[in-house]
Amino acid sequence: MSANEPNRRLSNPENNRTIMATWERFLSGQAPAPNALRCLVDDSWPRCLEVQVDPSRQQAPSPVNEATLTSLQHQHRELLAAGKQVMAMARDFLAETETIMILTDPAGMILSVEGDPRALGAAEDIHLIAGSNWSEQICGTNAIGTALSVGLPVQIHAAEHLCEGIKQWTCSAAVIRDPYDGRIVGAVDVSGLGKTFGPHSLALAVTTAGRIESQLAKLEMDFRYQLLE
Repeated sequence: MSANEPNRRLSNPENNRTIMATWERFLSGQAPAPNALRCLVDDSWPRCLEVQVDPSRQQAPSPVNEATLTSLQHQHRELLAAGKQVMAMARDFLAETETIMILTDPAGMILSVEGDPRALGAAEDIHLIAGSNWSEQICGTNAIGTALSVGLPVQIHAAEHLCEGIKQWTCSAAVIRDPYDGRIVGAVDVSGLGKTFGPHSLALAVTTAGRIESQLAKLEMDFRYQLLE
């Protein structure tokens, strides 16, 4: 199994306790036991400590003010336009699942959130909301930040998060690439509390990212036709 594939065993409470014990040893300066962590997490934890992420962090930084968020949303208006229909569908599809879908810019800043109102309320407690930055350099190992760091689909389950206050969540994310030059223009994330764990969430994130990329391509083609006319 590759490092970025979902691990079905992660939903096992015993495995979660093992990862927590590994995390405590890691923070005390001890190297994790061989195969105690997936390679993706084993690489990410030290990378986060190198930039001095605080493992005791309980939430993301407070969101930016409304004016700054509006400016960011305008800056990434093509991405938001491409994701508008998909995110609206997510609101209906994820209702009653205690799960949310998130769209971010390439720096990990959340631009929009849709999903189950119960999960939205819990997400506010850790600032998993529009205007908050979830880059790996700020919030440690998490699906949004780690996916943007490695450029691959990522699922981070519960104890695999570096920061203490986020460990009750499971999140899956996939990067969104410009269909013409391949650069990363954002990420889509599916998050829920640990008890909502499901391997399908990573597939949903990947599929959604692909749909947004297709819509970006369509918007670009429409723009080029308008210029020709």
